[in-house]
Formats: sequence, structure tokens, C-alpha cells
Amino acid sequence: MALQTTYSRRQPIGQNGAPAQMTGWDADTRIAEETIPFGLAVSKGVADDGVTKGGALYVGIAVRDVTIDHDTADQYEEGDNVPVAQKGDFWITVEDAVVAQTAVLFNASTGQLGSGGGTTIAGAYWVTSADAGGLAIVRLATGAVDLTT
Repeated sequence: MALQTTYSRRQPIGQNGAPAQMTGWDADTRIAEETIPFGLAVSKGVADDGVTKGGALYVGIAVRDVTIDHDTADQYEEGDNVPVAQKGDFWITVEDAVVAQTAVLFNASTGQLGSGGGTTIAGAYWVTSADAGGLAIVRLATGAVDLTT
């Protein structure tokens, strides 16, 4: 089955969970322990290499994968390999309005990123501003995650 059957003349401006720059980003591969939509914060799951959306032990953001072919688009399903970004610029559909050069927070229940409340992602900030439900660029600047502290 073909992964792509139509081709646009130009790429869309941005899509949730997609890299905003093609340089300077890093991601690990982990295993989804539940359904995880693209562009959400994920935390360590039960297994050593598992991840769940939201959660208490943040490890990164679920990066968009254009090769995923599920009945429901734009998400990973349980058992899928999930590229989890720790560093770089990514397009994110924001939970609430965000302002450039401010801290990035995520909702521990849903994994959605915003600025109105939740858990702060150390070293991350909004590169662009957006209204609730809009696309903004987040910069993850911390690099590798250390879960031992």
C-alpha cells in the first residue's frame, strides 16, 4: 500500500509534532504503552523503554511520523515505536494561548502543551506565540533527559 498518493506543490506551514527545523534536534525511540497523539508530552511508562502521554516522569515530546498508517490518523497506538524528542524546535498545537519567550508547561493528565498551568519543562520555551488550539513552535533546549535525579 502506498504511503502517499497525492503530492502538494508546497509543504504545509506546520503540523502538530513535526520538526520546525531540520537541524539541531534529537529523539530517542520508545514504545507506546497507550494511544499517544503526535505533539504531546510523554513520560516514562511501566517498561524501561515505555512511554505514556502526560505523566510524572517527563521524557520528551512525541514526534510526528508521516509513515504511520492507522485507522485514526496523527497518533501512535499501543506497541508502536515512538520517536521522543528531547532537543530541537517542534510545531505544537497548544492547549491554551502561549507567548513567545515564555516557559512551556504540560498537562500531566493529557500531555498537551501550553502556558496556563501544569508541569514546567526545564529548559524549554515558546519560540512563537499562538492562540488556544493554534500552532506554535516550542524549543526543547535541554538535550538528553536524566531520570536519575
